[in-house]
Amino acid sequence: MKASAVALLALKSGVMAGDAVNQALTDGDFDPRRFGSYAATLRRSVENMRKLIYAFYNPQFSFRQLTDRYPDLAGAVTDCLSGDVNKDFSELWSAIREFAELPEALPYGEPLAPATVPATP
Repeated sequence: MKASAVALLALKSGVMAGDAVNQALTDGDFDPRRFGSYAATLRRSVENMRKLIYAFYNPQFSFRQLTDRYPDLAGAVTDCLSGDVNKDFSELWSAIREFAELPEALPYGEPLAPATVPATP
């Protein structure tokens, strides 16, 4: 796995964070809940990259075998390997699980903000 895929994820997460902060500045609203979409997308992206790394380093797994059995998933493999991980790859993960064990999502990264934020004077 190339470091460039992880670097792309880092760059994309920075752009997403910048977009979220820019919108908060424009709206004058920094309620933590407004960053929920950014946080969910980032968590999903990290989990996608994590699963790909687990498959990549599993000696019993082969992308060739995967794409021979599921040629329609070749584009998803290419997207994920290149770091384009802000997508739903559930079909890819289901197919990879036929060849290799993948981890479940980590229970981290959920917002710490309360459901309602008290108004500030």
